[in-house]
Amino acid sequence: MNDWLEKAIFQIIGAVISGFVGLAVFWFKRRWDAKDHFRITMSQISGEFKKPCTPSDFYDATMSRLEEAVFRLRPFLTKSRADCLTAIWNLYRSAHTELHKSEIERMSEMFNEEFQKYAGHLPKDKRDIIDFFHRKFTEIAE
Repeated sequence: MNDWLEKAIFQIIGAVISGFVGLAVFWFKRRWDAKDHFRITMSQISGEFKKPCTPSDFYDATMSRLEEAVFRLRPFLTKSRADCLTAIWNLYRSAHTELHKSEIERMSEMFNEEFQKYAGHLPKDKRDIIDFFHRKFTEIAE
């Protein structure tokens, strides 16, 4: 009977260890998959951006895919990177209004101030706005 109890305890300990290892591998794989998905999406979107199109049409066409990639990645970033990603994402969403203005309309001062805070310069044109955000999203994810 004592031998049976000893074997049972070792099997339980082995099962617990195996369970923790399984959870760790699962968490690592989910995190890796989210980063891969984000990189693939950004690569595809960057390739599409090189084709001739208006920045506002490009923004509209890629918004849902970029949103999915950003929010799929966010839970697996450190708190500071996740906060930075959220701030950049909110600014990117506010760029919608700026990108849909005609060329002769000026960008809002609030958008220019926020953009300059993160980019270090004012946007030269609408393509520069999108290019900056894509570089920044990729930089945060690394």
